[in-house]
Amino acid sequence: MNEMNFHNFKTFGVLGNVSSKTFLKAIEEENPDVLIILHLYSNRLKICQEINQMMTELATKFPRIKFLKGVANELSQGFDDLALPSLVIYKGGKLIDSLIRFTDKLPSNFDIDHFEHFLKKQNFLF
Repeated sequence: MNEMNFHNFKTFGVLGNVSSKTFLKAIEEENPDVLIILHLYSNRLKICQEINQMMTELATKFPRIKFLKGVANELSQGFDDLALPSLVIYKGGKLIDSLIRFTDKLPSNFDIDHFEHFLKKQNFLF
């Protein structure tokens, strides 16, 4: 992952990938001041692919936030695709929020601006 210190803030700028082997380290060993937005997704769902593309763009726009993606059924056995796409938010190794099927709260033809606005309303982007 591309990380650098800039004005004493850790920055990322990319959408990282986590697996069942790297998940705990990516969450629990991160600086406690870093907000982590994890997208649980399925490669079978087009909407999840679109969210991954949007998160890639948002990661460059908000480099102080750690954006991650992980295949849902690899991170949690039995995770149903009906619950996707989902976002899980962490800070200081603790679960802050989970947004299951969050796209249900967005317009049917949403774009990155809608997605960014939604995340700002949730106080996840700053």
